[in-house]
Amino acid sequence: MYGDQPGAKRRQRVELRLLGPVEVWIDGGLLDAGPPRQRAVLAALAVDVGRTVSTDALMSRVWGTAPPQRGRHTLHVYIARIRQLLARADAPATLVRRSGGYLLETEAGRVDVHRFEALVAQAATDRLPDERRALLLRRALRLWRGDALADLSGDWVDQVREGWQRRRLDAVLSWARAELRIGNPDGVIGQLTELTAAHPLVEPLSATLMRALVAAGRGAEALDHYSLVQTRLADELGADPGPELRDLHRAILRGTIGTAAPANAPMSSAPARPAQLPADLPDFVGRAALVTRLVAALRPSGGNPAVAAITGMAGVGKTSLALHVAHLLRTDYPDGQLFADLRGIQAEPVDPIRVVGAFLRALGVPPPGVPTDPAERTGLWRSLLSDRAILVLLDNVPDAGAILSLLPGTGPVAVLVTSREPLTGLPATVAVDLDVFDRDESLDLLRAVSGAGRVAADPAAAAEVIDACGRLPLAVRLAAARLAARPNWTVADLAARLAAGHRRLEELRVADQEVRASLELSYRALSAAGATAFRHLSRAELGELSVDVVAAMLDVDPTTAAGIAEELVDTRLLGSPRSGRYRYHDLVQLFAQEKSTRDDPDGITGLLLGRLAEAYRTLVRDARQAGQGVPAGRFEDAEQARQWLAGECHLVVAAVLRAVRSRAPVDPAVLTDIATALGPYLRASGEWDEGHRLAYAVLELAERDRDPATELVARMPLGQLATLRSDFDEAGTQLSRASALAHNLGDVRAEAQVLNLLGLLLFCQARPVAAIEVHEASLKLFSDLDDPAGCMAARINLAKCLATQKRGEEGLSVVATAENLLQPGDDGSRTMLLHQKARCQSSTGRYDEALDTHQRCLTLVRRHGMREGEAYVLAELGVTLLDAGAPEEALAHLRTAVERFDELGDRNAADSYRVVLGLAYRALGDLDAARAAWRRAIDLT
Repeated sequence: MYGDQPGAKRRQRVELRLLGPVEVWIDGGLLDAGPPRQRAVLAALAVDVGRTVSTDALMSRVWGTAPPQRGRHTLHVYIARIRQLLARADAPATLVRRSGGYLLETEAGRVDVHRFEALVAQAATDRLPDERRALLLRRALRLWRGDALADLSGDWVDQVREGWQRRRLDAVLSWARAELRIGNPDGVIGQLTELTAAHPLVEPLSATLMRALVAAGRGAEALDHYSLVQTRLADELGADPGPELRDLHRAILRGTIGTAAPANAPMSSAPARPAQLPADLPDFVGRAALVTRLVAALRPSGGNPAVAAITGMAGVGKTSLALHVAHLLRTDYPDGQLFADLRGIQAEPVDPIRVVGAFLRALGVPPPGVPTDPAERTGLWRSLLSDRAILVLLDNVPDAGAILSLLPGTGPVAVLVTSREPLTGLPATVAVDLDVFDRDESLDLLRAVSGAGRVAADPAAAAEVIDACGRLPLAVRLAAARLAARPNWTVADLAARLAAGHRRLEELRVADQEVRASLELSYRALSAAGATAFRHLSRAELGELSVDVVAAMLDVDPTTAAGIAEELVDTRLLGSPRSGRYRYHDLVQLFAQEKSTRDDPDGITGLLLGRLAEAYRTLVRDARQAGQGVPAGRFEDAEQARQWLAGECHLVVAAVLRAVRSRAPVDPAVLTDIATALGPYLRASGEWDEGHRLAYAVLELAERDRDPATELVARMPLGQLATLRSDFDEAGTQLSRASALAHNLGDVRAEAQVLNLLGLLLFCQARPVAAIEVHEASLKLFSDLDDPAGCMAARINLAKCLATQKRGEEGLSVVATAENLLQPGDDGSRTMLLHQKARCQSSTGRYDEALDTHQRCLTLVRRHGMREGEAYVLAELGVTLLDAGAPEEALAHLRTAVERFDELGDRNAADSYRVVLGLAYRALGDLDAARAAWRRAIDLT
């Protein structure tokens, strides 16, 4: 697998070695892996090779709970150096940035600890000949060069080193037992002697050494070793040797060791069969596909351990699902079912070593026989599980590292784990990240708990109840339980009580169970910065949060914002529907706002929304400037600005609405600046509904504050959007009011803008002559003001009208003048000029030139995602092709254009081009299709 292919060019190999000092080898040569902290970063990534390690996790692994002030910067420096180091090979391992962290991409076998684990797992295969098993384990053990991570220190390193050392000891035991079964006791005595000296209280090691000594004819030494172990146990633990050692000692004395239990037998001669699972829910519903998947993954298969993990937010039903699955598997694990709640989210989680001790006692080990040394205790635990069919359910696990000691090494064992935290690093056979119920599952639970008849009597109210619960299983169950306990209530009564958002969490409480208490545990686990962010971000109420929103509201840089948001994701207090996007569950947001009301100062909402508005004003302005070819702020080019606007425009509009509706003390000029800069993008990209919402929010603000200047900013885009949707009465009303406001304010530039929009209205009303007069008046005002952008807009509209009047030569002259005003990179204006230039060329019969210009324009509008522009270019391309005598080609473009106009809601354009579409059908002889197109255009008019 790792060798060169015959005849192939030899490729350099990267090997990462952690089972000893941390080393990087390329093509057999040792490289300098850098200072200890850099080696620690490499180790922290290599441990989870192939999986993303969050930045916070890296910081914690390298620096523990007290990272330096510039720790993130230092981490980035180390990451860059590691990339350079790994890139020296022809076939390097690569270090990739992922959302919130980093991913080391290479074959797992390039990392010695993963190669070790793979060999050990292969050796554990059922029915494998002992010769082969011993060979595999010898190869695995040769990978060790001393203590793992020997040149590193820290809490995480100690924890990982301890876990790996236990795996090493288990592998040594398995190897030694295999060697003994094939008659090679001399080959194991030396290594077992060294290990028992290093770990004198690990009884399985001593027992195996004693068996090897007897098999090699050195029975007296075996008895001496027993006496040594007996003395040490008494001196250090005040305990006697366990059952296996005592039985083995007696067998040696009697000369009956050949009839003793095999070397890998459990220590308890009469194993108990514990049944510790809590009761399954009698009304468990839903999750059918997940139940099937988990049961299949955890059924015994080949005698190897199976591990499944269920993660998710508070109240999502992790424990209920795990218990249900565990009960379905009880008959598959007749040797017992063990359960422990590790209380991972609470202030003092249960020590896993204590859990191991409790499990050992449950499996029949007498209390004096439970080792106090953690390594010995886990060694005994794994030995007992090596050939017993046992199911282990570990609930509320704090993190993957906490339970590594609880995982079996070999044996037909199933381990089912639940946690609110992502269990990165857990070697799970299957991992499920649990989401809320779907609508049907929520209704099923409501019926099961409160009664099917009551739900059937008012399905609309039932839908309101599950919506108020956000389909969170715990919330639905508590709501249903309240209803079940109150026979005089209707479902509508419950829905009405839950409708009051400020009391919803109070209603979702039954006895000692409540949604609020469940969320409180997660909240207490947050850092101080995380808790503040959790409260503050809930004030946005945007439905979705981007990194820009988080950064603005918390007044931090985007990198810091992303780190804080990811902490909230890790504790399941925020969801992350996609990279860089975050979302509160409705009930979690209510809980966060409760906390904010209690802990934050008055006026915090206004402060936070003000920060957000200021940030969005800067970002939208910079995006518009970059879209015109001038890099600004965080935007290096027009494409980057367009992508940001496409992903963020809905949040910007929602933020303006939130600021207006909450009556936050936000400077109106900030909101009008946002509307002015964002409006053109919303219209060009076909986001007309968002444009209306934005303009009406500004109008609401203006009317509330009796601010005519702000009102003017709102009415102009409202008039333009109404024109595009053929609502000419509304357009006339809005633009007439805007004209009067501009005149009263003495705002000549605004008067020119309104004239330009009135010209557009006249054009769409099929009054091109009147439109030309108005556009010429607009152009004169813009010229007097020396406003190049205004002149450009007026000339574009003027050329459009002239082309429609078959005055193409005049139109081309207007376009040529406008082209002289174009700024480099202003593709928005360039596309509109090209569009009108093509129409003017077509109106003069220069069809080849027009088609070429249309194609250039089409390339630009598609590059910049201008949905409205693309529809118009396709439509006019069809018109030109039809005039040029190519009706079949014209038809395809016209059909697409009309569909796009219908999607945009541009009735005027859709009706106009349906008429042309009918002409194309007629030219092709399809009179029925032509009549249908014309009839629909008339019906829609």
